[in-house]
Amino acid sequence: MWTRRILYFFIFILISGFISGCNRTPQSNTKRVITLTPSLTETVCQFQNHASCQIIATDKYSNDSCVQGLPKLETDGSIESIIALKPDLVLMHSSQSILAQKLIKLNIDVGMYDMDTLPKIKQAWIEIAQKLGVPQESDILLKTVSEQRSVTIEHYMRPQESSPEILIIVDRLDARMQQFYTATPPAYLADIVKDCGFSILTTPQDSASGWTRIESETLILLNPPDILYLARNSDEARNFKDQFMKQYSMLDAVKKNHLFVYDDPQITIPSPNLFTQQSKLCQFLRPSIQN
Repeated sequence: MWTRRILYFFIFILISGFISGCNRTPQSNTKRVITLTPSLTETVCQFQNHASCQIIATDKYSNDSCVQGLPKLETDGSIESIIALKPDLVLMHSSQSILAQKLIKLNIDVGMYDMDTLPKIKQAWIEIAQKLGVPQESDILLKTVSEQRSVTIEHYMRPQESSPEILIIVDRLDARMQQFYTATPPAYLADIVKDCGFSILTTPQDSASGWTRIESETLILLNPPDILYLARNSDEARNFKDQFMKQYSMLDAVKKNHLFVYDDPQITIPSPNLFTQQSKLCQFLRPSIQN
């Protein structure tokens, strides 16, 4: 009997250690990690059950359930608050190079990622899994999201049908709605929407990254048949739609009631949940295509 109890005890310890992973319980051998964008936070959370690490702080916009209650840091380049937490690894956007250089001089491991296209997003997942010591987990993740995307493409892309053109507006840059920020190929949001069976409308000012600013004059000249606006919340969605329809009533998208205002901001976070969010977006954009 005592032998069996001892065996159960060790099994319990083994399972507990496996489940804890990259959690918030201090361990002497864990890697202390700080993430400075929501997408990086959610990526680490994805790998947390299999890596020996501890998330100790995030940027102020990260709100995933796995980091609730943790310190929130500004991302303005100040390193005092970061150093005080004694991290082993800090993950950040590639635009934060000055902050990265300061941390590297202090022998703190840094990961910098530009996750604006699908290839870059997938490469970031691979590199982060390697830094956390679980490279096999990125293989599992990539296989899962590939299968999710394939199902979406098969369901919504109809080769026998012409794909409706759509303009993706990511943000309005002024209160008067004279400037807009758009997503065109190769931006990951363009690929996400394209998989829903759309042809992505490009603009004369398209940039190499796919993230482009356009003026109201350009919007009117383009006269897109369909427009998707990605709102931060339901209140902004309602206000945007009301103002846009009044101000741009001459556009075909408005006349046909093809202004789609999507109010779930998760779709704008290039995290491992991106293709789960894609399925929701496609259902919103193309409700006539039944499962």
